[in-house]
Amino acid sequence: VAFSQQKPVRIGIIGTGNRGTSLLRTMLSLPGVEVPALCDINEASLERAQGVVEKAGRTRAQGYSSGVEDYKRLLDRED
Repeated sequence: VAFSQQKPVRIGIIGTGNRGTSLLRTMLSLPGVEVPALCDINEASLERAQGVVEKAGRTRAQGYSSGVEDYKRLLDRED
């Protein structure tokens, strides 16, 4: 099966500090990878990571930053 015919891999990243953002950049460089959701309790880090997604030409990732357990809402997503 050709790669373009496969379903995309959707990644949600919990923790968008320096290491998380580095991982995010790596993920965005791979074909067939989408990043629809990001989570961090530090809103500045989250906003920076959302900007990285947009700068890569992708749709802005939904952010989760409403407390230390908000990552659970990310994990509950159907996608």
